[in-house]
Amino acid sequence: MQSFLGNVSYQSLGGLAVACFDTRFRGRLWKHSAAPRMARQLRSMGVEPLVPLESFFVKAMKKEGPLLAGEVERAASWAFGIHQQYEAQVAHHAAH
Repeated sequence: MQSFLGNVSYQSLGGLAVACFDTRFRGRLWKHSAAPRMARQLRSMGVEPLVPLESFFVKAMKKEGPLLAGEVERAASWAFGIHQQYEAQVAHHAAH
């Protein structure tokens, strides 16, 4: 994601709805989240995420997870909230 954001122009992001998340391991070595850095980069490009950023936790430091128990449901709920926020934003712009 950092590579993508480093190579995309802010003009190409104009008008897009974005949300930032990461997956990470709970532990002393992995207390930092990548999502805040992504959100900062996007804000510096004039793009404000629709919803607060989020982290979803994996059981182990493997490339593909798996996610901890309950994280899939939490991610689905977060995604639904993004959809609701987007719909509200579209309705607001349509009304004006």
